[in-house]
Amino acid sequence: MNGNSLAVYTAFVYPLDTTATFKNITVGASGASGALLTFGGNSTLTLNGKLTVQQSSTLTLQGKNNSAQVGSAWAGLGCTINAATVQIDSGSSLNVDGQGYIGSTTSGFTLAGAGAGDGGGNSAASNPSGAGHGGAGGNGVSGNGAGGIYGSATAPITLGSGGQGNNGNGRRGGNGGGAIRLIVTGTLTLNGTVTANGGTPDAYGSGGAGGSLYVTLGALTGAGTFNANGSVADSSGNSGGGGGGRIAVYYTTNASFTGFATSTASGGFGTSGGARGSVGTVGFFDNSDAVNGNSLAVYTAFVYPQDSTVTLNNLTLGGSGASGAQVTVGGNSVVIINGKLTVQQNSTLTLQAKNRSAQVGSTWAGLGCTINAANVQIDSGSSINADGQGYIGSTTSGFTLAGAGAGDGGGNSAASNPSGAGHGGAGGNGVSGNGAGGIYGSATAPITLGSGGQGNNGNGRRGGNGGGAIRLIVTGTLTLNGTVTANGGTPDAYGSGGAGGSLYVTLGALTGAGTFNANGSVADSSGNSGGGGGGRIAVYYTTNASFTGFATSTASGGFGTSGGARGSVGTVGFFDNSDAVNGNSLAVYTSFSYPQDTTASLKNVTVGAADAPGASLVLGGNSTLTLSDTLMVQQTSTVTFQGKNTTAQISSAWAGVGSTIIAANVNVAAASTITANGQGYVGGYGINFGVGGAGAGNGGGASTGSHASGAGHGGAGGAGQSSNNPGGTYGSSSAPITLGSGGQGDNGAGNKGGDGGGAIRLTISGTLTLNGAISADASAASPYGSGGAGGSIYLVASTLTGAGSFSAAGSSASVSGSSGGGGGGRIVVTSTDKSGFSGSGSVTGGAGFGGGANGAAGTLNL
Repeated sequence: MNGNSLAVYTAFVYPLDTTATFKNITVGASGASGALLTFGGNSTLTLNGKLTVQQSSTLTLQGKNNSAQVGSAWAGLGCTINAATVQIDSGSSLNVDGQGYIGSTTSGFTLAGAGAGDGGGNSAASNPSGAGHGGAGGNGVSGNGAGGIYGSATAPITLGSGGQGNNGNGRRGGNGGGAIRLIVTGTLTLNGTVTANGGTPDAYGSGGAGGSLYVTLGALTGAGTFNANGSVADSSGNSGGGGGGRIAVYYTTNASFTGFATSTASGGFGTSGGARGSVGTVGFFDNSDAVNGNSLAVYTAFVYPQDSTVTLNNLTLGGSGASGAQVTVGGNSVVIINGKLTVQQNSTLTLQAKNRSAQVGSTWAGLGCTINAANVQIDSGSSINADGQGYIGSTTSGFTLAGAGAGDGGGNSAASNPSGAGHGGAGGNGVSGNGAGGIYGSATAPITLGSGGQGNNGNGRRGGNGGGAIRLIVTGTLTLNGTVTANGGTPDAYGSGGAGGSLYVTLGALTGAGTFNANGSVADSSGNSGGGGGGRIAVYYTTNASFTGFATSTASGGFGTSGGARGSVGTVGFFDNSDAVNGNSLAVYTSFSYPQDTTASLKNVTVGAADAPGASLVLGGNSTLTLSDTLMVQQTSTVTFQGKNTTAQISSAWAGVGSTIIAANVNVAAASTITANGQGYVGGYGINFGVGGAGAGNGGGASTGSHASGAGHGGAGGAGQSSNNPGGTYGSSSAPITLGSGGQGDNGAGNKGGDGGGAIRLTISGTLTLNGAISADASAASPYGSGGAGGSIYLVASTLTGAGSFSAAGSSASVSGSSGGGGGGRIVVTSTDKSGFSGSGSVTGGAGFGGGANGAAGTLNL
């Protein structure tokens, strides 16, 4: 009933397409060492009992359709074994080494064609390239055409491809590894090997790719290994190695198996400068939990393709002595972990992006990846990262000026010195360049990719790629002692920096000493290029379980080189969402910006900390931020109120507006500021050494003469020497909300008047404690330009205390001209109790210079 039992003592061969059923098979026995049992390709072997391979013996499973296509497609087939129990002793093996697609060969001394298979090695140069499968093959020296990636990482059944031969009569590249489907309902006791390695090439030939091992088990025990390595290129050539294959092992019980870390799908080495093949995929799946799904452990490398939806119980990278494991997830994928994601032993989970090189429907539509897990642990030295996975940097074909990098903020310059890309912060201009990438994306829910930098005018020189986008949702605890990063990628020689990407993180509890980073990349040191702008980070948590990485989490701009400008800082916000009634509390340790026209409600906002001085919060023009509790500005930090409609009239009227904060309490510590300095109407420019243009605003400085006149607001501007038409007064002295006007530029190209001060509106139901400064001063004028006018501060508070200052001063004229100063602005401070305030207020006009008149003082009600 159970069939015959087969014992092989020397050698036995079954042909192609065999279907055989046995009770037991024993390969090697009774002192018969080195026995060999072979099954031809596309065979199926069923054992009702036990398969035993012992005494240094080998069971070889061949491939079918491994030399040519079938119906215009590569259709290679391996073999299947279905057994109750399998035992492979030390020194013995179940293998399909070299049984995959064949390597190419030559007839005569001509260049060999591609190896067989979807990833057959192929190069137009004389140095052959290796084959690919689970990992790409390696290029030969001065070659290309290495074989690419194909097949499944989770259910691998494809043959490995063949490498390319060299231009010698009959010289063949290495064959690929074959394919084994092994199903064991009971126990696999593995002390030997199960292998699908690429085959050895002939002289000068490139390596073949590793094949496939798809193994489903009841229990797994022993100290053996699974291997599907690409083969090494021949040592006498300049050839590339074969890429690694694919291994997927599913088991219900791990009965102390010790071969996890030594099971490999390595790429084969190239020789004499030929490149090594890339690592393939190796995954061990514990399928004992039928409810919550498989648990995947990766000790070397594993890849999920683009657009995947993956559900696992647990995912573990590294362990059992295996350092540096790599899991790569293709763009627009979702990974759901019902239990725990663990990244340890210097391992990396890389999240790629989709739609990163070109627009989709005339729009930049790049997509990152999402991880949704119950708990996540990232150990020191390990990371989840999307570094360089955003929009790609521009490159050149030939020695021409590179175009813009990809993305909404791609670096672009008409000059030869490339400019950096922008995202959360603007990119930096190259020397004598312009066109740095601008700002886009959301600060509170960032999901956009960072943009690519500009390449330089050298063949193939690429700007840095932008950072990718990670959406991380953890319902339980994130224990972060490593890093979560979406930094811009490194540019080629002379290239500009890529912008940082996006990290949008929602957590239950946050603990550890790690960091979140979305930094723009540094421009290449050999050029005069701009750095990439910082990206965007928003982290929401319910519980802060002593996390210490707030101050070291950054979205910095990358440095420019040799005079190229640094990219601007991006946005980093940490939101405590533990109070469901009163809303989130925002802590800013570096920089955070709300765009124009924002309406936002929070509980508390804290800007700056003892270990994070100099933090910055920016409110875009016409925004309203409402706080149910306290705004704290401390440690030399700044809150900036920007203006809107500052450059031109709206429907024939000046309609500039500032921003508003409504809060229960506000505390501005000594050396910290709330400011709208220079955020009002812009100053005019001189054009081609004619009379300078008028500044923007109702009181913009203007003159028909050659000497610029200052702007007015609460006080009139000062006339330039032998000039007239300084800006006049406007706005309310009792409820000031108008922007200060811009000064006049002088008669020189680019000579600009000072910008006016912006408008600050503060409504505080409790106490304003002011020991720092609240200011809406005008900004300084460019050479020969006149001063801008001070802006508006309108404060209503129940109680005012502290020793700080209010200021809405006009700016002085440039010391290089004969221009007028800007008029002072307007300040109104209304408080029921000012008894605890010992500070000051100032609405002075700016000084004229060289015969230009001073601006008049504005209005002050303090």
